[in-house]
Amino acid sequence: MDRWLGKTALVTGAATGIGEAITRALLRNGVNVVAVDIQEEKLADLHAHKSSQRNLGVLHTRHCDISNEQDIERVFKHIEETYDGVDIMVNNAGVSNYNRVIDRALMCSVLGHEIPAKPLSEIIGCNGWNLYPACKHATVALTHTVRRELAAIKSPIRITSISPGIVKTEIAKHSAELQELLDEVPALVPNDVADALIYALATRPEVQITELTIQHTGEF
Repeated sequence: MDRWLGKTALVTGAATGIGEAITRALLRNGVNVVAVDIQEEKLADLHAHKSSQRNLGVLHTRHCDISNEQDIERVFKHIEETYDGVDIMVNNAGVSNYNRVIDRALMCSVLGHEIPAKPLSEIIGCNGWNLYPACKHATVALTHTVRRELAAIKSPIRITSISPGIVKTEIAKHSAELQELLDEVPALVPNDVADALIYALATRPEVQITELTIQHTGEF
């Protein structure tokens, strides 16, 4: 991870759960993080907790609805003025104008790593969630297409898709069905996903991990 020291990461959906764990992991490894979310109170908590920790990286928190193009533009303007661009892009938010975020990030990057994180349920599908995984399959196709386009122009930017299985996050509080499932299985925790991201980043520039699938032990 030494080559990422002092570099800049943009993490969407950063206030809680997987995004929060990823933000903390990047900060510990000396990466400056612009953490964006629509949950301002949670962002404030993240910043307050960071101030009490010993981290090598610098944290900036910004309110951003990434389905709003103007919000995206404001965030990237802040990044360009503060850090002169994005080196690591973590697309973690549940709903996003994915294409717009990618386009804007690539305009700022010369050498970087883009990491969309998507639950495994979005890939294999599950009962009662038919349209959601269908939309996410489109995201997978877009990710592969962008990777091929980058390869065609010999860009050093790498893209790694991380697909975790069931992860114990705050989202379960809003679904009795999901909470019941989490009580029955040895679910992953957000730090498991963050560890996978750090692993992908730590590989040599000549190595591109295209996809990482993470499941709890015993799942098939």
